[in-house]
Amino acid sequence: MKEKDLPYGITMNDYLFKVDVHKLLDKIENFKRLNIKKMNEKQIRKEIMEVLLFDDKSVLQQRTSKFETGKVIYRIRKLKNCDIPNLEMKAVQDAWNPPDKFVRRQRLNKSYESLLYTCFEVDTALEETKIKENESFALICYEIIDDIKATLIGINNDFSEYDDNDRLKLRIINNFLKDEFTREVGEGNEHLYKLSEIIAKDYFDLPPRAVQDAWCYSSIANKSAINLCMRPDIATEKLKVKYVSLSEGYERFENGIQLNVKDHLIIENDKFVSVMDK
Repeated sequence: MKEKDLPYGITMNDYLFKVDVHKLLDKIENFKRLNIKKMNEKQIRKEIMEVLLFDDKSVLQQRTSKFETGKVIYRIRKLKNCDIPNLEMKAVQDAWNPPDKFVRRQRLNKSYESLLYTCFEVDTALEETKIKENESFALICYEIIDDIKATLIGINNDFSEYDDNDRLKLRIINNFLKDEFTREVGEGNEHLYKLSEIIAKDYFDLPPRAVQDAWCYSSIANKSAINLCMRPDIATEKLKVKYVSLSEGYERFENGIQLNVKDHLIIENDKFVSVMDK
């Protein structure tokens, strides 16, 4: 973020000057001790602001990255079986985000708020969905048909334009964001997703289409990878379903993963058609 883009008439250096490293670390440590399960969203918002505000001002580096037309991304959908024709993968809509009524709270969404979660690698998509090696699933491949502008959350590590002291402060803030987006959330602890969802919506939800099309953040399953999350209306403008592979599980090898593919589906007249029938 350039200094002229900052709100409140201040520069990034003005903000960082007010940040005391030890107070910042104390704030983060206090935040990690909170009992999130007993807190409502208003209370959580207040505690997040307590970490990020110094002298009533908070400026985060809201940087974006562009993913260009032609690149492919992936999503995994669990299936009951790989029967052909498949009752769960009939129309193109079956390859997009699920209906709101089936959606539980996740990394960036509330319950009954459906978003499209995707990955840049197949193995990351498998890990994120927690698919077991003997389970059936659909691998959905999307092609980007219009450049995607994604806001980066907790994955910006380039602070070379700042001096050592300010760079340290920015790294601490960046690591705080990354930690909240890569929290291990087991079954029964879905309330912890409130943290990442509030951070994304309150601090990294920039004007749609004009500035931002998606959120980009570190994968919880593969810390070296990143995920891309989009609202459905923007996703259908920026992506097209390239193909769907139906797989009866997968096998792990030293050099990667091999899918046990039973069939590939392509689109004809807004419906999926098996390539075996072509």
